[in-house]
Amino acid sequence: MPKGARRFAPGDVERVAALERAIFGDPWSRRSFEEILGFDHLQGFVLDDKARELTGYAFCSAVEDEGEILNLAVAPEHRRKGLGKRLLAACLAWLAERGAAKVYLEVRRSNEAAIAMYLAAGFGTLGVRPNYYRKPTEDAVLMGLDLAARGARK
Repeated sequence: MPKGARRFAPGDVERVAALERAIFGDPWSRRSFEEILGFDHLQGFVLDDKARELTGYAFCSAVEDEGEILNLAVAPEHRRKGLGKRLLAACLAWLAERGAAKVYLEVRRSNEAAIAMYLAAGFGTLGVRPNYYRKPTEDAVLMGLDLAARGARK
């Protein structure tokens, strides 16, 4: 597992929900994060700084041979430090362990930094989902990664 990333645990729910509310206009509910803990096909990862303050989190799912990055966020004051890459790497490692061959995600069209991170990680653009996001309404860029081929190249 990448340095510093650890699995999401019950004690993280409130902190993750609070950061989610601070970052997103249409945040997941606290209950959504609690429910993740009860499903074997879902996994979350969190990063803390030296003061044990939450700096970011990511959630992913694995069903059959497909994976999905469901949510990835880094606190604004901690961006551009490689934390998103570490969280993505943790999810991709877990998905590979679960046998995912393909991984998908959606990202806001305006989130150029995230799109660049995903492209650098090997994701490709598959299409656009019009008006996918709310608050504010915005298109999503659908991206995919052939994790099986990526693993074979390493």
